[in-house]
Amino acid sequence: MKHSILFLAVACMSVALSGCNTTEQANAVLEQKYQGTQVDAFFLQYGPPVRSFRTKSGESIYIWAEEAKNYYIPPTASTSINTYGTTSYATTNFYGGGSINVQCQLKVIADRRGVIKEIIAHKDTIGDWDLSRCHEVFGKEK
Repeated sequence: MKHSILFLAVACMSVALSGCNTTEQANAVLEQKYQGTQVDAFFLQYGPPVRSFRTKSGESIYIWAEEAKNYYIPPTASTSINTYGTTSYATTNFYGGGSINVQCQLKVIADRRGVIKEIIAHKDTIGDWDLSRCHEVFGKEK
C-alpha cells in the first residue's frame, strides 16, 4: 500500500513537472537575451561576478552566482500502535528531512572588448517552482 501511494505521488509529480523549464531552455534564453551585449551591463543589472579569469588571448571568463537560498524540509513521521493484551505500545519512526539549496550560477565568456561571446548555466539547481533555477531568474519577461 505504501509503495503504491509513493508511486502515485511520483507519477503525479512527474506529470506536473513535465511542462516545466529545463537548464537547456535557460541556456537558450540566456543566449538570446545576452549574447552580443556588454558584460558590464549584465553585471550592473544582476550584480558582480564571484570569480574571473583573463586568458592569454584577452578574453575574460566570469562566474556569476546569485545568493543561494536554503529551504528546510521537515521529516515525515509514521506511528504504529501495537496492543498486547490490555497494554498498547506506540512506536514512531521519522523519515527523511534535511535541506535543499537553490541557486543559479553562470559562466560568462567575454571578448577583449567586453562583449559576451558565451553565457551558459554553470550550476543550475531546481528552482522554487521549476526544474531550472536559472530559467526562473532569467526566463521571465520583463
